[in-house]
Amino acid sequence: MQIFSLKHRLFVSASGILVLAALHDTARCAGAAPVGDLRTPDRVVASGHKPHVKSALQAQNKENIDVTSNRQSVSLSVDGGGGMMRRETAAYSVQTVTKQFIDQKSPTSSVLDLVKTMPSLNVSSADTSGMHGGGIESRGLTDADIAILLDGVPASSAGYIDQNVDSENLERISVSPSASALEAPVTTSAGGVMREETLTPSHRMGGTMDFSYGTNNLSREFLRLQSGDIGNTGVRFYVSGSHTHARQWMGAGTNDRQHIDFGLQKDFQNASSIKLYFSWNNNQIMVDNYATEEQFKAYKHTGAGYNRSGYSATGGNDNYWKNNISHFNTVFLVMPVHVVLSRKLTLDVTPYFYDALGWDSWGIGQSSAGQYSLGNGSALPGGQQLVQAWNAYSQPDVGVTAKLGYDIDSHNHFSVGYWYANNFSKIGFPINVSYSGATTPGNPHTALYTADGKRALAGLTNTGYEIHSIFVQDEARYLHNKLRIIAGFKFMMTNYWMKNLLASSSTSNAHLGANSTVPLPQLSISYDIDDHSQVYVHGEGDFRQPDPSAIQP
Repeated sequence: MQIFSLKHRLFVSASGILVLAALHDTARCAGAAPVGDLRTPDRVVASGHKPHVKSALQAQNKENIDVTSNRQSVSLSVDGGGGMMRRETAAYSVQTVTKQFIDQKSPTSSVLDLVKTMPSLNVSSADTSGMHGGGIESRGLTDADIAILLDGVPASSAGYIDQNVDSENLERISVSPSASALEAPVTTSAGGVMREETLTPSHRMGGTMDFSYGTNNLSREFLRLQSGDIGNTGVRFYVSGSHTHARQWMGAGTNDRQHIDFGLQKDFQNASSIKLYFSWNNNQIMVDNYATEEQFKAYKHTGAGYNRSGYSATGGNDNYWKNNISHFNTVFLVMPVHVVLSRKLTLDVTPYFYDALGWDSWGIGQSSAGQYSLGNGSALPGGQQLVQAWNAYSQPDVGVTAKLGYDIDSHNHFSVGYWYANNFSKIGFPINVSYSGATTPGNPHTALYTADGKRALAGLTNTGYEIHSIFVQDEARYLHNKLRIIAGFKFMMTNYWMKNLLASSSTSNAHLGANSTVPLPQLSISYDIDDHSQVYVHGEGDFRQPDPSAIQP
């Protein structure tokens, strides 16, 4: 796949002059020199000579164009190796890519593209544009056993990971294979935890824009605007939007994605802070046709593609690309709050909300005469194309995490925490007629009804779970902080339910439920031999929470 991309950064200088630089902004601490700052002393001219210091408005008898390059200078002890060798002190393996590395990648890179180089992961992508997501494997386990967190709270699985945030708005991505922190709100961490941290708004007003174009008619536009510090309020924010469009990598059809991110930071003088992140995503992507053995061999030897086809005016076409669409709107909201109550006591509270509305559809053959009727009561003729959908009427996932930390003495830090989560999903399988392939499950003109006047549904369920989790932990440091011992215990209580809304209340599978309690101890011991070497031992309890829809009578 060939991609052309262009990045630019806009900022307002102290003199009020609008400057266009060939780099884009990164969040930085107050007082740090910005990336690409015109005052940076180590700018290198392509000819090998350092430029003379001149006024930006100094007149010249002739015009010269100097091509310069600049890379942010970062200490190896913090973030070396081009943003891929961050110094870690946890008592388990942690692999991280940071903003420096993310900024060097193509703007079309998805989150999965950014972690492909991590030694513990095998990453697969479903398409060349990144809109279809993909899969992760780590030490023999799939992403079904890997927890994905965004700003410290549960996020989408690997197949939908790019619906939560644009890659330009990520500050770092960390992966801890086969390990997780005790305080992490996770239920499927046997394969480890992937943590995404969103961008902290810049103290400086400005913005970033990039444009990309590639094969398969790929086009992508991104724009982010930064407010900078708003007076003396301690508030700063950014808002960004992007649009991605691409032709299907094989066969007929197109994919389209629209996305908005908003981030806000409020700092207080006593080191307390409030961070808010909100995103909205709209996807309309193809549901790929996975090849059979015969189809794959035909593609290998003859080049005949096995994916979706164009519209056929004669008869039905289950494989028509508009009969096989995934269309979803998702929203994600998280607000980490850090409160310094006293010199020894802190409180962290993080509420979050996620919801996804939409459907996946697929062709299911042609109708028989008299099988279904339309909403106006007329019978649907035979030979009409039928489409079934997996329709998410509602999928809210709400929760909150809270942690109280206390410094008992100079060696011990004690923390106690609580996690509450509530998930509710109403899923239906409506059947519609597709006159020209362009149909939606909620379209009243294509909705079908059975002979008794009920909506034609292959299924309708209400599934969900409620989690209560508490933990206690003590972290002890000795020998000038070289020896660190962390011991803790987490106890999780979960209630699952599944309601078959089409079944009679007297049947055994009309309402099913289950309760589980899981104790999860954890112990880690680490010793820093020197600034570059560490030995540790880590043990923890993990479990994989089943999907409520898997409950059987």
